[in-house]
Amino acid sequence: MASALQVGAGHEPRELQSGMVAYAAIAALQEPRFVDGVRKAGKGDLARRIAANPGAVMAIPGAEAAAARASGALARQGEALAADGRRVKQASYSLQKQGWSKQKVPNAPGRLARVKSISAAGYSPAAGDQAHLYRAVSEGGRKGGAASAVVQRGVALAALSVLGETARGKALMSEPKSGFCLKVAKLNLYQCLASAGPHYEDIYCLATHAMLEPASCVTDAVKPAKSGVVKASYSR
Repeated sequence: MASALQVGAGHEPRELQSGMVAYAAIAALQEPRFVDGVRKAGKGDLARRIAANPGAVMAIPGAEAAAARASGALARQGEALAADGRRVKQASYSLQKQGWSKQKVPNAPGRLARVKSISAAGYSPAAGDQAHLYRAVSEGGRKGGAASAVVQRGVALAALSVLGETARGKALMSEPKSGFCLKVAKLNLYQCLASAGPHYEDIYCLATHAMLEPASCVTDAVKPAKSGVVKASYSR
């Protein structure tokens, strides 16, 4: 249980936010029509205009298909994490019938400190990550309306990559709404762990604030319309 909690709490919100944009960009680059459209349009100050206004990338032929790929790729990851989170949350209730789960977590302050330390350390690459990434984004996109802010940034970053201007994409790697959502989810996790007593409450914290809330942040990030963010409060 302690190991699972550390794995689940290991994401760093700013890295995850940047990762969402980069993931969208990799998915967009799988769209041949878009790559070809960027190459044909890549004259003059296109890179500067896209970096200054990522929404401008949507005028490039193939951009809508690239955005659909990016949206689909992000949504699939968010939905898979949410499904896992629901199973873990149900387990937090089911396990209450077992005696060990009702025991107090030993050294709770130390456990919280370890979780914070792991989160601050950020992502550590593992064998097979790159291959898994490309398999995940190789699937097609989804039908939908306008591209969200995160997806537009991803498509813009993809265009800059095709143009050999990736250095201009640094400012595109964050998006305020999704960034705030991820930050609050992590703060909610810390608050939950600080107040948790028995082991089954740790499982609940993991499911709700390290899985379900970040998953919601990801799926909301592909929606162009207004959507809710995680509230900066914790209740159980």
